[in-house]
Amino acid sequence: MRLHRWRRELTEALIPASSPRAHPPLPGLADLDRDDFWTRFDTCAPLHLRLGMATAGLVLSALLPRLRGHRPSLGGLDPDTRDRLLAHAESTPVLCELVWIGKVVACFAYFDHPTVQAAMRGER
Repeated sequence: MRLHRWRRELTEALIPASSPRAHPPLPGLADLDRDDFWTRFDTCAPLHLRLGMATAGLVLSALLPRLRGHRPSLGGLDPDTRDRLLAHAESTPVLCELVWIGKVVACFAYFDHPTVQAAMRGER
């Protein structure tokens, strides 16, 4: 389903991998298998959060790039272009609220993963 692809593209753009020099170096959301999280999200998250995330994915991943002159969706753009588009959205009324929803859900998905939890606790 396209809405699922667009929300995945949005969350992966919002949490890229950290610099290898970071301590601890952290994977990006794209580097983690999040299928289990999205299954739980689709069944357990409140309806208003699921609808908000679907809207954020559609608008920020599918529509915004096209409105700003790019043919592919957010996932098909290079990291610098994605960052510029998201920075633009953060400074735009209404779009900034959609970025906020995307960030909240991206953090839920990211910090729910055992690898990230172990890294945050300082475990190897």
